[in-house]
Order: sequence, then C-alpha cells, then structure tokens
Amino acid sequence: MSWRLPHDTRSMHGYGILELLIVVILIGVLSSIAYASYQKNNINARRVQMMVVLQNLAMNIHAQKLIQANYADVALVSIFPTAQWTVSTGQTKSDKMAVFDYPQGAPVLYKVSLSPVTDGSLTAGKQLGSAQWQLIATPDPDGIMHQDGILSLNFEGRKCHRDKCRYDDSWNQDTP
Repeated sequence: MSWRLPHDTRSMHGYGILELLIVVILIGVLSSIAYASYQKNNINARRVQMMVVLQNLAMNIHAQKLIQANYADVALVSIFPTAQWTVSTGQTKSDKMAVFDYPQGAPVLYKVSLSPVTDGSLTAGKQLGSAQWQLIATPDPDGIMHQDGILSLNFEGRKCHRDKCRYDDSWNQDTP
C-alpha cells in the first residue's frame, strides 16, 4: 500500500517576498493618504463646530437683548451660562473682553472672547457693553487647532476665518 499526497507539492507556489513587500508598501501609501485626508476633515469639522457655537452665542445675545431691551443689561451668564467667563483687557486698558475656554472640561481648542464688556458688581456679574459686539475664537496655542486661524462673528452676522469674511456660509470654503 502506497501512501500519496492528494496534490503534487512541487507544483504549488506561494507569494514571494517581493510581491508581499509591494502589497505592504501600497497599503502604507494608501493609508498615509487616507490619514492626511482624515486629519483635514477633522480640523474642518472642529472649525465648523466652533462657528456653530459662535452663532448660538450670537442668538443668545440677541434673545437676551430682546428680554432686557438693552445690550448694556445683558449679563454674560445669560449668554453662555456654563462658561467660566473671565475679563481681560484688550489692546487698550479701556477695552475689556470676556474670555472662556472651549470646550469646557476637555482639551481646550479655542479661547472664545466677547467684546466689549463692562464690569458689573460681583453679584450682578459682567455685562455686554455695547450693541456693536464681536465674538472671537482664537485657537489655543497648545491645542490641535493652533495653525487653523482665528474665527470671528460680529453683531452684523459677519463670519470670518483668517482674512476671509462673508455674511453667508462661504467663509469656510477652501480657495483654490
């Protein structure tokens, strides 16, 4: 009784080292391209998310103005109650702006400022100082958005990213 293998093993061939190396290199190149695209989309999504936060703050400012009948009576805690607002001076000592970190309790992406503001008493809180306000989101220098540029939204609804300002949503479109 002779025992035989069902197939002739000499005729079976596998993939060689060169073919496997080419496949690994192609996977590496494709994954690096995909990762770069993912990073770009991730930064773009965070930028849009921050602009949505600025738009929500602007809607709160307008709503509180309607309730209070005057911008000077709008308290900062009524605009964004969960934020830890601090007041800092702007370019001159008379310029004061309210600042908070966004997001709260997570790695900070932006420093959001609202100007101008006035100091109220400690119990009344800080208040919006003028009808001509501006919200500015500055990327945190230690955060992942540090090279993205400043976002702003003013009382007229003008949205800016870096030097590109628009009244519609084209502020975020890439220029060729």
